[in-house]
Amino acid sequence: MEQPGHCTLAPATRFVSFDSATGTTTATSIYVMTALCDPRRPGWFRLLADVGENQDRPAVLALHLFSPPAFVTVKRDKKVWVNGVPATLPVEVSSTLSITETHGTIWITQKPEFVAGLSTTGEVTVTVARDLSKHLCGICGNYDGNAANDLRGPDGKLVGDVVAMAKAWRAPDFTH
Repeated sequence: MEQPGHCTLAPATRFVSFDSATGTTTATSIYVMTALCDPRRPGWFRLLADVGENQDRPAVLALHLFSPPAFVTVKRDKKVWVNGVPATLPVEVSSTLSITETHGTIWITQKPEFVAGLSTTGEVTVTVARDLSKHLCGICGNYDGNAANDLRGPDGKLVGDVVAMAKAWRAPDFTH
């Protein structure tokens, strides 16, 4: 596992976990994309993807990042909030957390753990450091090199498909 892990979510068209499990998910909701399972671990973070409708097609409309430096929300239209306060790109939140924009994609970088990008089309890509292998939870999987065990819910039980797995990972603090 020399390469960092990549996970992509383009609602309605494709989903690829860190370990290359694939499928499609379309339901509008707020999902845990990826998180460090243990909140006491240094560099802890929890990244949520807000999937909604864009011209009758599902798209990721916003990302919400919980991390020790700040609570960050970025929207596809390049609006950014840091701890609930509107911010202007680029944003240097702390020595480890920054938000930038290149070619229409908004990038949240938390060094050295991960980089997450939200494109104007509503696609999210997350790249994680390889030392996070087996420490991750969420729809992107645990990044242990085994795609067969990626379709697990928060309770650790395997589910039937990507749709069921995504449903299991709806963020309980945001979903009604």
